[in-house]
Amino acid sequence: MHPRNKYADQLPDFKALGQSFPELQQHLRLHQGKATIDFRKPAACKALTKALLQHDFAITWDVPDGQLVPPVTNRANYIHWLEDLLVLSPPPNTEVVTGLDVGCGANCIYPLLGAALNGWRFVGTDITDIAIEWAKKNVSSNPNLAKLIEVRQTGHSNKPLDAANVTEGILLPAVHEEESFSFCMCNPPFFGSLQEAGCNPHTAYAGNGQSSMYPAQQLSLALLHKCFNVYFETPKQEREQYYAG
Repeated sequence: MHPRNKYADQLPDFKALGQSFPELQQHLRLHQGKATIDFRKPAACKALTKALLQHDFAITWDVPDGQLVPPVTNRANYIHWLEDLLVLSPPPNTEVVTGLDVGCGANCIYPLLGAALNGWRFVGTDITDIAIEWAKKNVSSNPNLAKLIEVRQTGHSNKPLDAANVTEGILLPAVHEEESFSFCMCNPPFFGSLQEAGCNPHTAYAGNGQSSMYPAQQLSLALLHKCFNVYFETPKQEREQYYAG
């Protein structure tokens, strides 16, 4: 866990949280004398995420059944890692940090945490109607953060991703003309099937196919094709400067 993570030195006190959040209280159970939840149950995981976001970050949050429930302790790590990367490679304008989250999902967790922790601006994108609807709900439920976050819909979930259209629909429409970002992040679908997604017997899988899986071969070939094009179209000197920092 990142050393600046709120939970690095002190893990959440489930018993105390349950006293403040009845929805979580009903899922608590004792394990070796300590209150915990059954992490294999999606409802319990969602109740924990809602409680942690409200209690520790003053974020009001929810998602419908069938959408990914993010583990807060882990997702906070990503924001702190980005903080470190921005120190190592600062953007031209350090006064206003703006991030692009490709595939923010219904939970919109990275924009919400980035705005709450650091006052960063965010553009979150996704391709499904339900993800856009709930991402916008989560943003509007937090008026103090809403001015920092914009949710944009791009692409179509029924359009195949291949080398011919990798630049269409998913990323380019998310970026407005003359718009620039301090960083771009993506937590992409990384399972090949729903069966693969549910293989871990110790955790709950609450997502759906659109948010969690994509045919690995199609995705790999398409992205590799684009990456190679960008790399080899870049002058050699610029490539060396990029990798050397």
